[in-house]
Amino acid sequence: MPVSPVKSILFITPSSIGDIILTTPTLEALHLLWPEAVMDFVGSEHNQEIFRHCPYAGDFFVRNKKEGLSGRLRLIRRLRLKQYDLGVDLRTDGLLWLLRVKQRMHKIPGRAHHYLHSVEKHFLTIAKLAKGMPIPQTKIWLSDTERDHAEKILSDLEGKRILAMAPGAAAEDKDWSPQNFSALANQLKTHFDAVLLLGSAQNQPLAQAVAALLELPCLDLCGRTDLLLAAALLQRAQAFVGNDSGLGHIASAVGTPAVTVFGAGELWRYRPWGTRTAWVKAEHHDIAGVTPQQVKDILLKLLEGQS
Repeated sequence: MPVSPVKSILFITPSSIGDIILTTPTLEALHLLWPEAVMDFVGSEHNQEIFRHCPYAGDFFVRNKKEGLSGRLRLIRRLRLKQYDLGVDLRTDGLLWLLRVKQRMHKIPGRAHHYLHSVEKHFLTIAKLAKGMPIPQTKIWLSDTERDHAEKILSDLEGKRILAMAPGAAAEDKDWSPQNFSALANQLKTHFDAVLLLGSAQNQPLAQAVAALLELPCLDLCGRTDLLLAAALLQRAQAFVGNDSGLGHIASAVGTPAVTVFGAGELWRYRPWGTRTAWVKAEHHDIAGVTPQQVKDILLKLLEGQS
């Protein structure tokens, strides 16, 4: 345990939602080490929402790559108005060296410990401080506002077993087809009573294609929720199935049993973290080869283990 007190921490985050969720065990460990410390964040504007209800969050400094050098200089000037006892940089762009930080910790280089899960690799950044501490679970912070809103949206499904699905992903080679999602839900109709579809506005065509083939009642909310509301909705679902995307990490963070279908991508590094998660990996990175029956078997085995 470090001897010197830490009252202020600057945490520089990765850019994608999934990557940020995978840093939350490191955040929680820092909070456990110094419960009274206030933590400021540097990150992209669209990720600011993740920390809205974090109880130990201070200021959020938006970093916008599109603003170029002038924007970076403005950010540095703002950050230099404050002094931090500890800085943790998980982007590795050298920003910490330009700031008033007493102790600096940087992300482990890309190829070092490449075999580790991303959560484990992030945690190594603070290993000297958190020696002997078990790695916490991933986390997302919700308020009663999001929970109440989710309850209202799902009021017609009260008491029903909800299967949440996210048919979208960031790349085509990560997209399991809408036909497969709908076939899976139809095969599970004795285990669930309704399907909840989540994702961004760009995922709406995929969600509509899934909904058109479903034999279960469906609530399509693609493009109609923000990140925290989606998390609150996932928390009320009995299970989640999705592609390799941020929603799988969010489902895991709120404790919902989650199965992720992987095509391309490094499963061992980026699978959702936690004891209530499972995954199916496509052979030869061809996600089209994953069958609904495979995913069904994995999901039912996961749910059986949680009972």
